Amino acid sequence: MEQKKLFNIGTILLLATVVVLLLYGILYLATGSPAITGALTYIGKTEAEINAFDPELMIILSYQLRVLGIAYMNLGIAYILIIYFGFRKKEKWAWIATLIAFGGFGVPLTLMSISVMGIDIDIIILFIVLIIQIVGAIITYKSFFGAE
Repeated sequence: MEQKKLFNIGTILLLATVVVLLLYGILYLATGSPAITGALTYIGKTEAEINAFDPELMIILSYQLRVLGIAYMNLGIAYILIIYFGFRKKEKWAWIATLIAFGGFGVPLTLMSISVMGIDIDIIILFIVLIIQIVGAIITYKSFFGAE
């Protein structure tokens, strides 16, 4: 019974990370504005100053944020599919896929976010999401690979 509770908690933690990834993805894709992130603080200029100095730089920064938004949404959708089709059935491939998604996509996306936004509250939230993913994977491990 305890293992079932841990599995349910771990699944909820992973679903919470999905919600955050989808929200970030929609926000970045819809706006594409560095004003919603800490990017302008990181650069040290306002959006108008960047536009006046080099409009192409502003376009590149906006496109990079939109691509980052698409990547976050894709990762969120992949997590939903993994959880729906394999994780809830306790198939081993699903646990491994969440690990690959976390290590292969989640960490690089967070590092790419740092290059766009610098260190600010958004990055801190993304690091918390990564920690939640680790905890979710650890507490569900025995449900997948424990003694049967």
